[in-house]
Amino acid sequence: MNQSLIATLFSLISLACTNESLESADYAWDNYRVRGNVKSISELSYAAVERFGEIERGDRARESYFDHDFFVSFNKNGDEIEKLEYGSDGALVAERKYEIDAIRNIRRTTLGNYLGIRHVQVFEDIYDENDFVIEANQYYAGMLDKKTKYKLNEYGNPIEENAYNEDGSLWSKKTLIYNHRQEVIEERNFEADGSPSTRWIREYDSYGNRVKSTSYNPNGSINVMFKSKYNSRGKLVEFDTYNSKLELETREIKNYDERDNVIQELAYGKGLKLLRKKDFELDANGYLIKYVWQNSTENTGGKWTYQYTLDSRGNWITKHEYENGVLRYIVDRTLKYYN
Repeated sequence: MNQSLIATLFSLISLACTNESLESADYAWDNYRVRGNVKSISELSYAAVERFGEIERGDRARESYFDHDFFVSFNKNGDEIEKLEYGSDGALVAERKYEIDAIRNIRRTTLGNYLGIRHVQVFEDIYDENDFVIEANQYYAGMLDKKTKYKLNEYGNPIEENAYNEDGSLWSKKTLIYNHRQEVIEERNFEADGSPSTRWIREYDSYGNRVKSTSYNPNGSINVMFKSKYNSRGKLVEFDTYNSKLELETREIKNYDERDNVIQELAYGKGLKLLRKKDFELDANGYLIKYVWQNSTENTGGKWTYQYTLDSRGNWITKHEYENGVLRYIVDRTLKYYN
């Protein structure tokens, strides 16, 4: 895979986060919708089975193939410091661990994947005396795989990134230009030999929301373009993708309730043909209680509803998941608190 394509892929990932992404890689209590000083959460899901006229917990199973049972622990600030994911057979399938300093900088991240080809990656950030990242190291199987060094401006933002292979040779180079609000307005990517790769131009509204991003090929032609719209509270409500001919390829719409919870997602294809529709209903605690989906291209759809049992602190500890009115799964959570 050449550097141009890799740079485009990484830029697409960053665009997907837009302005709603977290500023750091910690996963605070809010992301799990829990209250109080939660120390850890253990979650197990079971298929609901009928025995002698009673519904019981059967084998370990999940509503979605991509979801796993898990154990997650937090520090006293509510930052995630460890998450272990398990398959339906109870075997460990993935893990991630964070080493966080006193001012909540993530110094070291360990990611383990134990499905298929088993591997462990470690990401380590090096900070200067002002707590700005100046170097990032990536290790694979205990060996240095990639090193990135940053040159910073007076505000601590990177203006140049040089990535190196394990042998010290240059892998890629990136330069960044900012506006007066320290928002990236231009990103240039280069191959190891210095030849140009992708170039991004980004535009923002007066609130700092990214409203337009355009990727250019080395010859100056447009590769892809994204446009975004936000509501008055800064939430992303429309995301459009345009091809190299500036033809609208896809449009995604998000609608929110008064508490900024997403209650509807619409996905359109060429000609603004509706492809998918998802509707969500949440209770006063912010827990999902109804999910209705439709896939127009495959003419499929369904409805899921959810019922919860709460502990004394208002966090759910049991969830019943119904598909079209039929109980399919029972999910148990065990929460431990610092106090």
